[in-house]
Amino acid sequence: MFYNKDKSSSTNTVYFSKGETIWYSWSNESPGIFHTNVAVYKDTKQITTGYKSIPSLGLDGGNVSAPESGYYHLVALCSAGDQNRCEGGGKNCAVVLSPSCYKNYD
Repeated sequence: MFYNKDKSSSTNTVYFSKGETIWYSWSNESPGIFHTNVAVYKDTKQITTGYKSIPSLGLDGGNVSAPESGYYHLVALCSAGDQNRCEGGGKNCAVVLSPSCYKNYD
């Protein structure tokens, strides 16, 4: 997500088998001034309960179990999807949480 450009962003899809743990993270960076709300989706269906709010200059994430086999992606909204002054990126990470899940992604 780029400052003064995007109100929302979505990662590429990643395949997970039913029951597999989906680890995800999002990093907000300068010059962003708004929090980002992130959630995991399968197609157009949100599978995380609510959105996880990431502070304007922060890094956070979580995990959820894949309810069925298929392709999942992370959706991020700048504020409530009505602002474009966020900067940052996220990534879906496979089964084992690894340090690479907590880096900045375009």
